[in-house]
Amino acid sequence: MFPFRRNRQCGKASRRSVRIQSALILLSVLLCLCGCSQKQAATIENIADITEKIESILDFDTRGMYDVPQDYMLELLQADSALFTDFVMKIPTGTNQNEYGVFIAAEGYEKEAEETISAYLQARKEAWDNQYLAEEGFKVDRGQSEREGRYVYFVIGIDNFEDVSALFKELAGR
Repeated sequence: MFPFRRNRQCGKASRRSVRIQSALILLSVLLCLCGCSQKQAATIENIADITEKIESILDFDTRGMYDVPQDYMLELLQADSALFTDFVMKIPTGTNQNEYGVFIAAEGYEKEAEETISAYLQARKEAWDNQYLAEEGFKVDRGQSEREGRYVYFVIGIDNFEDVSALFKELAGR
């Protein structure tokens, strides 16, 4: 009988040990997931914060603009999906040519992201037909972009580019 009791006690200790190890593993996994999700949430809050503040000083009305989904943005910019980790891009729904975008470039792709946005602006300028809406053509011609760290933005249709540029640098440089 003695060996039987001893084995039973060893079994209880093993089960207790397994439960503790399982609890520790579960806790570790939860901590990792929480840590990762907080980092992602911070990125999204940051681009939303930047976009909201830039919208507040644009000298055109952003209500009614079309929020561009990712697949359409990639088509418009002729870009690879790995180039940007997050973005906000809004284009007009009417005949005006006001539009803007704020993008977070994937790490190591900052220069490529900036070149992609510049190429998009250049393509818009080349494709514009002044016979269609000459009064909107100057907006497309004055479209500008800028990069600060991993953040890139462009805007078409504003007169206060210097103000927007200063705010963008302040917000993206935090």
